[in-house]
Order: sequence, then structure tokens, then C-alpha cells
Amino acid sequence: MLFWTWTALWFLGGTIECMDLELLRPLTNPSSSVYKERLAFVLGSSEHLPPEDVSAIQKLFPKSEVTGDFRCHEDEWKVLFDVRDNPNFDLQEECGYIFIVLRNINATTGMIFQKKPSCVSKVFSLSMEAHRILIYEHYLSFNGDHVTKLIEIWAGETLMLEANSFEERRSYLKGAKFAIGILSLPMFNVIPESGPKNAYGFSIDVLKVLQENMKFQYEFVEESDAKYGERLPNGTWTSLLGKLQRQEIHFSVAALGVVHERNEIVDFVSLSTRLQYIIMTWTIPGGSRPILDMFDTDVKILGIVTTVLLIAFSLVLLPPNQVGFEASVGGLLNQFGALVSQGASDDLIRISRKILLLSALVFGWFALNVFSARLISNLSIGLSSDQIKSIQDIETYGFDLFINGIGSELVMFKNAPDGSLNKRLWNTKISQNQKFHSKDVMESFVDKKDLKSAAIYLDTLVANWVSDHPDQGCQIETRPMEAQVELAFGFSKGFKLRKLFDYQIRKMDQSGVLHKLKQKWLYPTETNREYICSDNSPEVLEVDFRNVFEFFKILIVGTVMSLISFCLEMLRARMRDSRIDKPSDSSSVFSSLVQNN
Repeated sequence: MLFWTWTALWFLGGTIECMDLELLRPLTNPSSSVYKERLAFVLGSSEHLPPEDVSAIQKLFPKSEVTGDFRCHEDEWKVLFDVRDNPNFDLQEECGYIFIVLRNINATTGMIFQKKPSCVSKVFSLSMEAHRILIYEHYLSFNGDHVTKLIEIWAGETLMLEANSFEERRSYLKGAKFAIGILSLPMFNVIPESGPKNAYGFSIDVLKVLQENMKFQYEFVEESDAKYGERLPNGTWTSLLGKLQRQEIHFSVAALGVVHERNEIVDFVSLSTRLQYIIMTWTIPGGSRPILDMFDTDVKILGIVTTVLLIAFSLVLLPPNQVGFEASVGGLLNQFGALVSQGASDDLIRISRKILLLSALVFGWFALNVFSARLISNLSIGLSSDQIKSIQDIETYGFDLFINGIGSELVMFKNAPDGSLNKRLWNTKISQNQKFHSKDVMESFVDKKDLKSAAIYLDTLVANWVSDHPDQGCQIETRPMEAQVELAFGFSKGFKLRKLFDYQIRKMDQSGVLHKLKQKWLYPTETNREYICSDNSPEVLEVDFRNVFEFFKILIVGTVMSLISFCLEMLRARMRDSRIDKPSDSSSVFSSLVQNN
């Protein structure tokens, strides 16, 4: 076995400085055959390159080519080989080539970093021993330490050891600290009163997984105006995007929507998450329901009670000698009156008629009120919201339009091409009132709550709002749009470690971690509209008997009023009879009644 060593610093330096630097410069012609084959080269120095080592390298890299190079030192050899399919040799850098020194691994690695050309970003070395080829990687860690790591061991053409991929090895960022932009957004970044350090949400959980895997530190930079930002006429951006453009922060976890205008100043790392835009309109309770559906359980109960009371009232109106009267409700009341006072049955029947009529009117009014509210909303008001099927209908029917004034929706309308539908809506509707493009679209939409109002927002955020406000949320009708938005973390342009974050997030997606976080934050069961509104059916009613407690309160009040009316009528009847009969002892009326019976 033969080892290649440098015995002096000047020898190593001379070897690296005198080599063919043309091969290390960035490739200006990406279509060249050399670029297509992704060739790297090995530089060695020896009296002769042993034939067995040449054979071993050519078996390992079939497309390798061994050439002699006598530019600096006699018998210096250069070996070119193809490493396209090897995950440990990342050739995606702009520099294009890997500089590999054929040498003894025990040589001082620091000399490599001191002398290697600036164009070369990665250094590998080969060590030949006992029919094996050991491939090492040399690099500077994030904090500046020299790192040498064995990444592969080959025995002939058999791979005996393979380390983690290039991206995985480079993802160890212990000692790094990043400034991360953040702004409050429901479900993604919820910032409590205690400040952003205690923020929680989908984006925060993704960041925590990245930190656990990559070992970096960070500090949040909260956006004071809580806006993503927009482009000014001079090309600069405001707010959070402005900080990224000026590189005041390394990246943002504010779940940016990927839109073309932002690509000019931000490098995105996708979160593999796409949200649907939806159109919202107000659905008046009972809207678009068949007439028979107006007769819900409460209306049926009220109708039955009213009917029974009216029948009883009609029976009481029958004369006492009417056939079948003794078996009627009136007969029962007459018998009851006879037990209480002789000759008072007519008064009792008269009082009963009043109570029955009053009760029938009250319950009938309730039933009519409930039914009418549903019927009116169904036949007139409910039809308005059904007109809006698409964003084109918003313009056609002259609806007001609310959008989120801090997100990608603002870009979608404000920066739309002249003459387009979105631009016309911006000019004629949205821009006319600050509330139509405020940072809290749901609050503005609810404050207006007009039948001629519509809003556009992301489906997940609407579902979250409905779960927090079911009384109002279940009155909102939603319709999906074709438009979607992809969410991503935004990195300042040219941030060198962006590819490592992209690799780690893709790994989270492939392992299912990202899916679990989506289910936890973006699509939980409790934000499902059917789940939320199953017990919150939208009803716009003056009287709502779904509240059982309120229903019993009404019954109790009605019963008390009936008893008071009954007592007053009985007292009036007794006083009238007393004036007519002039009994000697009015205080013993009940006793005389018993004696007479």
C-alpha cells in the first residue's frame, strides 16, 4: 500500500497554487459536456501513480480518466472521475467543482483551508490502504472549526460504509444564531401578550423541530405594524419583507404566500402547504330552505298547543244542554265549578273561556312569529347570498368586497394587471374604503354584516375563526375559489444556508412530521364546519325555543298570570253574588255552600 504525503508546508502550498486553476473556476457554459458529466478531479503527487491504485479508482469511478501533469512538479498526477450519483458529493454549488487531494489523511488539514482557492467550497481526500479506498471530507464548521469526517469506505466496487448525505452533515449548525422575523397570524404564529418568545402555532412548531435537528439558536424580531409589506414605486419593500430585502433578518417564519413579486427579494423554502381561497357571504337564517322545513319541532309543538286551546275554547262556548256537552271540556269545567260553588258554574266557564282564549292567542302568536321569521328569510333575504358563485359575480351584482390587507390577497388585487377583474375590483371597491382591506378581514366583514357584502380569505383561517365565533360563523356561506396559495418560509436573498433548511423541511415532509403538524394546527376536527355548526343551526328569529330554560320561564310566567286572572275573576264573581244575595255572614260563604250541598 502506498500513501501520499506532503512533508513540508511549502510543498503542499506549491502543489495547490500551481495546479490548473482553470478547472476550479465557475463554469460559464452550463451546456458543456464537462458540466453535464459533473466531473471532479483528484490531485496527487508521487514519483509514479501506482497502477493498482489507478485500477482501483477506475473500478470505483468507471468514467475516470488518469492524465499526467508536469506543470509544477515532476510526475504530478491528476485523476478525473464522475461522481454524479454519489449523494456524498454535492455538486450543486455555483462553483461547480470539488477539489480532492490524494494524500495521507494524517497530514495537517489546516493547510488545505489556508491554501485552497476561494472558488472551491468543499475539500475531499482519498487514502489508499489494504485494498480499500477511504474517502474523507474536510470542511469548516459554522463556528470556524476544522472538521475531518470519514464519509465512505470502498472495498473494490463494494461500498462498506456510507455516512449521512452532504446536506445532513452540513446541517449541524451549533454555535449559529439567527434573527428571525415574525408577525402574528392565527394558527401559524400566535403572539401572546408576554411577547414573541412565547409564540405558538404551526410555523413555531416547524421552527422548533428545525432547531432540534440543526442545533442553532435564534431570536425573534417582531414586525411592529403586523404587516407583511408591499412594494413601493422605487422598488423597495416595507415592513417584514423590507427587513428581508435589507437583510436585517436572516429569514421569516411568518408563513409567506409565494407570489411572483416577492421572488425578486426573497428566497422561499416551501412548507409543502397549500391553502384554498374561499368567498364568504352572509346567509340569513332559513335561507334557501323549502316551505315545509319552516315547520321545525318548536313550530309544530306551538301549533298543536294552540289548536288544543282553541278547541277547548270552542267547547266551552257550547250551551250546557248541548248533546255531549257533559263529556266535553266545558262539561268538566262545569262539574268542577259545581263542586266549588253552587250557581257559580257560569262564572267559572266564563273565566275559563278567557284563560283559554288568552293562552291560545299567546301560543298562536309565538308559532306565527317563529314561522314567519323563517318564511320571510327563506323567500326574500336568503336568495341574495345564492347569487355569488364566483369572484365574477361579486362585480356583476355590485357586492362590497373585503380582503386581508396584509397578506398575499393584497398583492393579488392591488398589483393585478390593468384591466383585469382583480384590478377593477381593487379600483372600484376595495381601495375605496380602508375597512375593505384592513389587517383583520374577519372583524371588518362581521362589523358590516350586510347582505351585499362578500369577503375573500383562506379556508383554514376562516374555519379557525368560525370555531371561535360559532354564533356568527355559522351564518356565513363559503364557496371555494380556484385560486390557491403556497406557504413558505422566506429567506433573505443569497442566504447561504437556505438549502440546508430546505433539505431539513423536505425530510420532515417525507417522514410525516410535517403532516402531523398540519393536522394539529391547520386541519383539527374542532375547526370542521359541520362539527361546529351541527348544534348551531343558523336561525334569525325573534323567539327561539331551542333554549329550553327560556321556554320554561315563559311557561311559568304564563301559568302565574293565568292563576292571577282566575283569582281576580273568582273574587269579582263572589262580590257580585254577595251584592245580589246579601248573605248574613259573608265570611262563611264556603260553609253555607257545603250545607246547601
